[in-house]
Amino acid sequence: MKDLIQLDNGEYAISADYIDQDILDYRGNPLIEALPSLLSLEQAYTQLKYSPEYNEKESDLSASSSISFAYKIN
Repeated sequence: MKDLIQLDNGEYAISADYIDQDILDYRGNPLIEALPSLLSLEQAYTQLKYSPEYNEKESDLSASSSISFAYKIN
């Protein structure tokens, strides 16, 4: 876990871990260097994939009833 530090103004912040960048344009930019490493396409797909639960009986409902299931989509 990252260290919680208290700033001079009394506020708290989380200390950052800076990562050396392979891309020259990103080197020396503390905002970019503090970001986590880029994900591969497979990692991104796995983490972003979401399949709502499917119920066969719900496919027979009217369109006006089906619209209420939009909440299932995050």
